[in-house]
Amino acid sequence: MTVVVAVRCPEGVVLATDSQGTTQMPGGMPMKLPAKKIARLGKHLVYGGTGGQGAGQRIHADLDAHATKMGLSKPASETAALIRGIVNPIQQQIRKEWVELPNTQPEVWGGIFCGWGKEGPWIFEIDLSGPSQFQDPFAATGSGHPLAHTALISVAHFDVGHQPLERVKALVYRAIADYTA
Repeated sequence: MTVVVAVRCPEGVVLATDSQGTTQMPGGMPMKLPAKKIARLGKHLVYGGTGGQGAGQRIHADLDAHATKMGLSKPASETAALIRGIVNPIQQQIRKEWVELPNTQPEVWGGIFCGWGKEGPWIFEIDLSGPSQFQDPFAATGSGHPLAHTALISVAHFDVGHQPLERVKALVYRAIADYTA
């Protein structure tokens, strides 16, 4: 189970995830391990991923190889197009590589990308199945995203996109803490 939450505010974007990974042990017993789900690309871009670890490693390697093309001077739409152009083909390749066996599912990967560009802070999401879109002022993804999304919606009336950074950090912490409780 994973939850990734991002909230944009005037001072930037707050991105958070839980820190637990789950793996299936022989015999069907799940095992929970610590997991790092946030990665940095250059100085102005971070992302949180959800899905298979192998897919995430492949995607990160390709994104990292192109990180110098993603920068503060670029429009968000240009950076998002580059990210989508890297991630979507890998998502498709992973689905093609899947060998259907009883009780198995294809590996998937999705993520929330947060950056700073010419227009200021932005949030861009790539869904597990491939579609992508900008989100504003918040986004949540992962198998636990309904709880985090509900927590964010419940405070939307506070105009979260215009709150100070410290308040947004507390809000995101609460959304993650509510999910993992």
